[in-house]
Amino acid sequence: MGCPLRQHQTKELLERLRKETKVGAHRKSIVKETIDRLESKMAIGQSRYAAKQAIREQGKAWSVSDEKIHSFKTRSTYQEHSIRFVKWARETHHVTQLAQLDPRAGELVSEYLRIQIAEGKSPSTLMARRSAFRMLFSDRTLADDVKLPVRSREKITRSRGPVAHDKHLHPGEQLTSNFLIPHASSLLFG
Repeated sequence: MGCPLRQHQTKELLERLRKETKVGAHRKSIVKETIDRLESKMAIGQSRYAAKQAIREQGKAWSVSDEKIHSFKTRSTYQEHSIRFVKWARETHHVTQLAQLDPRAGELVSEYLRIQIAEGKSPSTLMARRSAFRMLFSDRTLADDVKLPVRSREKITRSRGPVAHDKHLHPGEQLTSNFLIPHASSLLFG
């Protein structure tokens, strides 16, 4: 049995060391930090049009962003892409906080996108991911050095014919462009 005074002093010393060195202190995961950062960019109920007009009146470029997210769907998509990226960065580069990732964002986002291109991801997916990363890191030129594949109508396969995963889009009969174009013009012009 030890001295109660000594045990108390040891306990106080350990507590002070824990506070000073943050040993045992809880810190947010990189995923939680990412979610919080995207949450701080939410602007639901705020007019995107008004925000863009104000920026244009200041003489800024035509293509503008107020660095806010005005749609829950956009937020959901950006969050999905961003979390996938930060988990990749954590696993491959041992980055555990956004503060570590921020200075390396350009380098790591470019590397990640190049891997995605090599895996054959669609141009639309790659553009959405880059947009998500640009929003996450507040950098409109992020990964400009990566040349994304060009989107072409011929390579888009979704709903170009009967596909099992598209049945919910056109229950029963699959509609094709051969059907839609002639019938749409008759509907529009009589």
